[in-house]
Amino acid sequence: MTYEALDNFHSVVGELLDYCNMMSRISPKYEKYPKNFLTTHKIATRNYNRLKEVFIEEDFKKVIDLKLEHTYDDYKIVYPKTTQDIKDEAVQQNHCVASYIQNVIDGKTHILFLRNKENIERSLVTLEIRNYKVVQAKGKFNRDVTKEEQVVINRYNERLNKIYNKRKEEIAC
Repeated sequence: MTYEALDNFHSVVGELLDYCNMMSRISPKYEKYPKNFLTTHKIATRNYNRLKEVFIEEDFKKVIDLKLEHTYDDYKIVYPKTTQDIKDEAVQQNHCVASYIQNVIDGKTHILFLRNKENIERSLVTLEIRNYKVVQAKGKFNRDVTKEEQVVINRYNERLNKIYNKRKEEIAC
């Protein structure tokens, strides 16, 4: 409580209940007791309205491109199977990736997840792909990627470039 200058126990309990109510309506995968609670609560409040938006799953399923998935050493890049997967990612990572769902449905971008192969369900890094290139890669609370994660992303970008060039050649023929 001292870390965030919280001085009223009843106020803190009320804020915690509010946070838990909001997040549990969106996804069961939220962090129950975040270290930076006030910041997390503010982000959760901001994202709550975005995250409760309903999308047409059939439209989302039409744009899923499993050819974008790939495995590198201890890592796997996976395509979310539902819009709820992206909402879960936003909750686990405490960032705004849920605001990209409509852009994915509209074909403007792809959202993929970089995971450790040993724990595929645990959020690690969220990737945004546009024009066969990783344009954003962010971890929890929008942290920058580690050097090891960046190596995997660089290798993945090389693969995406090959896919892009191959598709470009197919279109030209």
